[in-house]
Amino acid sequence: MSKGMFQTTIREIRGSLGRYMAILAIVMLGVGLFTGLKATTPAMIITENEYLAEQDFFDFRLFSTIGFDPADVAEVTEMSEIAMAEGAVSVDALCAVGEENEDVYKIHTVPERINRVVVTAGRMPQKADECVLDAAFFGEDAIGTRITVTDSNDADTLEMFQNRTFTAVGIVRSPYYINFERGTSSIGDGKIAAFLYVPKEAFDCGYLTEIYAVAKLRYKVYTDEYEAYIDNLQGKMEDKAYDLSYGRYERLLAEAQEEIDDAQKELDDKKAEAGQELDDAWREIMDGEQELLDGEQDIAGAKKKIADGRQEIAEHEQDILEGEREIADGEQKIQESEAQIRDAEEEVSLHEWEIFANEQELGGARYQLEQAREEVIAKESLLRENEEELERTGWELSDKERELSAQLEALPAQKAALEEQEAYLNSQLTQLQEGYDLAISMAPDEETQDALLAEYQEKRAQLEAGLAQIAYGKGELEDGERQLQAGLVQIRDGLMQIRAGKEEIEDGKEQLERAKREIEANENVLSSAETELMSAKRQVTDARNELEEGKRDLEEAKAELADGRLELEDGRARLEKARGELEDAMTELADGERELADGRIELADAKEEYEEARAEFEEEIQDAQDKIDDARDELADIEEPDYYALTRDTNIGYACYESDSNIVAAIANVFPVFFFLVAALICMTTMNRMVEEQRTQIGVMKALGYGNGAIMGKYLFYAGSAAAVGALAGCLGGTWLFPRVIWMGYGIMYSMGDIEYYFDVPMALFSLAAALLCSMGAAYVSCRHELLGVPASLIRPKAPKSGKRIFLETIPSVWGRLKFLHKVSIRNIVRYKKRFFMMILGISGCTALLLTGFGVRDSVTNVADMQYDEVQIYDIGITFSDEEKADAKILEERMGDALERTAFLYEESVDLDFGGKTKSVYLQVPENVEEMGAFLDLHTPDGEKIPYPSRTEAVLTAKLADSMGIRIGDTISFRDNDMNRFTVKVSGFCENFIYNYIYISKETYADQFGAPPKYKSAYAVVREGVDVHEAAAALADMDPVLAVSVTADMRERIATMMKSMDYIVFLIIACAGSLAFIVLYNLTNINITERIREIATIKVLGFYAKETADYVFRENLVLTGLGAIAGLGLGKWLHWFVMYNINIDLISFKTAIAPVSFVLSLVLTFVFAMLVNGVMYFKLEKINMAEALKSIE
Repeated sequence: MSKGMFQTTIREIRGSLGRYMAILAIVMLGVGLFTGLKATTPAMIITENEYLAEQDFFDFRLFSTIGFDPADVAEVTEMSEIAMAEGAVSVDALCAVGEENEDVYKIHTVPERINRVVVTAGRMPQKADECVLDAAFFGEDAIGTRITVTDSNDADTLEMFQNRTFTAVGIVRSPYYINFERGTSSIGDGKIAAFLYVPKEAFDCGYLTEIYAVAKLRYKVYTDEYEAYIDNLQGKMEDKAYDLSYGRYERLLAEAQEEIDDAQKELDDKKAEAGQELDDAWREIMDGEQELLDGEQDIAGAKKKIADGRQEIAEHEQDILEGEREIADGEQKIQESEAQIRDAEEEVSLHEWEIFANEQELGGARYQLEQAREEVIAKESLLRENEEELERTGWELSDKERELSAQLEALPAQKAALEEQEAYLNSQLTQLQEGYDLAISMAPDEETQDALLAEYQEKRAQLEAGLAQIAYGKGELEDGERQLQAGLVQIRDGLMQIRAGKEEIEDGKEQLERAKREIEANENVLSSAETELMSAKRQVTDARNELEEGKRDLEEAKAELADGRLELEDGRARLEKARGELEDAMTELADGERELADGRIELADAKEEYEEARAEFEEEIQDAQDKIDDARDELADIEEPDYYALTRDTNIGYACYESDSNIVAAIANVFPVFFFLVAALICMTTMNRMVEEQRTQIGVMKALGYGNGAIMGKYLFYAGSAAAVGALAGCLGGTWLFPRVIWMGYGIMYSMGDIEYYFDVPMALFSLAAALLCSMGAAYVSCRHELLGVPASLIRPKAPKSGKRIFLETIPSVWGRLKFLHKVSIRNIVRYKKRFFMMILGISGCTALLLTGFGVRDSVTNVADMQYDEVQIYDIGITFSDEEKADAKILEERMGDALERTAFLYEESVDLDFGGKTKSVYLQVPENVEEMGAFLDLHTPDGEKIPYPSRTEAVLTAKLADSMGIRIGDTISFRDNDMNRFTVKVSGFCENFIYNYIYISKETYADQFGAPPKYKSAYAVVREGVDVHEAAAALADMDPVLAVSVTADMRERIATMMKSMDYIVFLIIACAGSLAFIVLYNLTNINITERIREIATIKVLGFYAKETADYVFRENLVLTGLGAIAGLGLGKWLHWFVMYNINIDLISFKTAIAPVSFVLSLVLTFVFAMLVNGVMYFKLEKINMAEALKSIE
């Protein structure tokens, strides 16, 4: 590109900066959204990889049902494929945090090498009675809280602990728990609430529950290389788990037998020592019985004195009771009076406030009425002025018309006079020629001939000059005639406009008359309301006077009651004196009786001690024998161990993170493509319009000798520079902004610190290439067509598009009712079909993106409500520690007033295996299917009811079945925490939104397990008017109740979790809104630029600024409405596609869009359209009418 062409291009950019920035902004949005969303998933994976590598996350977890010896860790470490290994102890235990109810917690020993935790607050524990808490569920304020392992745990669990009470000294996050899910348990309510870490010294079990190992080779997470490497090692790790488990099993058997033999020897030695001590105690008992007989004679004398005092006290008490009764009656009357006065006070105050509010409202209405009246008067005055102005202008134009007509009528006479003069001069010229010829022929000599010739020439010149003046006069008359005729045309057009203006004024007068009548009607209504208000005010004043009189009567009654209380207090003082004398007598009697009772107790204690000692001896001997027998039974019952070598894939957080991070990748495959399509459309439209607008300049440059390549380079540079800058800014900004914002949302579910940013160079280059292709390709296609033309045709303006008859014109009943400007707008919309479809496509795309954003939010935010209003319909979930029959009786006796209905069920966490996949799900078995129907609504996603499964069948949640590829009729298997395996046939899929469930009947459970289920859970619905949290607290205080969960609390937790999606949704809405604004701005700018001559013309014809804006923007609003309506259908499809690709493991979303979201999408589209119209209004104002009209020449 030459220097001159480059400078021309820079000037072009400056001159059309709005259009240039629109291309840049659209490209920046598209590239930013594409690269940002595409970079988010890799950034999330890199963040996890770095975090897990830094904390040395395990590759293998060796687990055995009988644990491992501490020395086994060294054997694992010595394996050639293992870099390091570490033993750990973990246990599920029921714990109470502070004063709260019991929950299930996972308690781990503090890791030193593998799965190291990160302290977010406080410090690591240093003593055996210290611990650190789960950062996902505890804040810094939890430091100092005491956590107690409660007595509700079984004996085996309690025996594992050296300390059972811990003080929290820190808050940590663990790589073992990177998401909010803490797993399931076979105790409590089956859900682990949180984890905590304690020092190894806190346990007293002498064995390890698991061994963690890290492989020597390190690969990035979720890669095929890592999966293949781990698969190759897993066989060796399972063999090692087998060797270690069975080695410990054999050692345990030998140690148990040795302990039994030692206990039997100790028991035999104790039996020989205990007989002598029992014989000495019986002789001491007989000596104490004689001493008791002597004290009974002294008691009878004191009882006579006490009877006399009681009679006197009874008489005083009767008098006092009568006085108290009278005072109580008086107090009750006073209380009733006070209550009545309070009610009256509240009622009067309420009426006074209502009157005040009505006065304010009437005052406002009166003010508005006066404002309306003043506005009508002002408009009436303005109409009169406009009418007078039109009359004056009409008179002036009429006078001017008559004057011009008179001048036109005089022109023929003037033209005839000139023609007569011209004929006269021509005859004179002929006569002169004839006279000259005659004189020459008669001249005597040459000198005379010369004199005649000079005279002839002089006269001929005079005559010819006169003829020339006459010809000039005739030309002037013809020019004047044309000017007069043109002036008459303009004057008559002006008169037509004046007549149209008068019609509009008449319409305005009719509107003013209607407004006057409406004001008069409102005046009558307002006067009536003021009269009613004055009447109500008088009534309230009377009520206030009556209230004050009642208060005075109440004060007098209170004074009389106070006097009665003084008299009553005097009587009470006399009664207390009599009672004191009676107490003295009773004290003397009590002392004697106490001494006698003490003697009896001492004798009885001696006898009891003797019997206890004898029984204790016999019991100790029997207990020792029972323990030995139990130990022999336990030794016989020890089963061979089950062992496992588990990989990272069994960790819930690790397994779910990949699918959750792929949600963003799924969205990245949809939205950026849509953005790019819209961006390409706008770039093509912009460059096409720009080239058409500058076709004259292209023709001039070709005429001046510029080649096609040079001219093409200008427009390619214009479009390419905007795209390159926009792509660079979008790539850098999107790669930083989108991962950061989305990670903030995922931070609610996952905890791994700050995100590691990822810049994908190939993706950036691809985005740049796509942006350049869209923009420069559009410029190339547009220029190529114009450059084929010759300079002469390009310099001439392009012929305007011919108008055609439109469909509405064939319907006279509609077309005839439209105003002239409305008809013009409709013709313009239909006439420019290319602009029509471009506007429709651009606006519909923006509306679709807005609707999709709002729809995603609707689908996400209502999950908890749909789960607990449509599927699981209960208020409280209860977990019991005993079996169900006793619990049912207790519920009926103690909570019958609070609970409307209950249903019992068995609930347990199980692992479902199918097709090589494993999922943790909840198994539910109701005691009574009919009762459970009121709490559980099984239905398909389409709303069709599903019968509860019969024997050997099961119903699964629909999302679980879809994710694992299960179909109706398939046979599936699942195992519980004790490794018992169940096999059932799938009979249906039910809709469910939170967690995954399998429903079977109690008959199926009994057939598979060999015993009926223990119904240790219940659902309850509280009665109307009962506070659900108070009912839950009352249930939690009952002895059989182990845990209580309130559905309302679960709703709140789920809603908090779903806020993570709000960040993505708001980001999408913001991008869609920005795109909508830019698209509307660009298309409107192009529309105005193309029609600048048309707009200038209507401004010359006298259109006001508002009328001009309405004329132009009316078409934009119609096209915006059509595009928005089309965008609603497109957005509904796009929303379905996006929701289909959003997959969170434990939550299912319903593809639904709230009606308000449709409204918001439409409203926002029109808001952006109005904002653009407001911005472009100033561009209309700046159009120079003279320059625009001059450009036609």
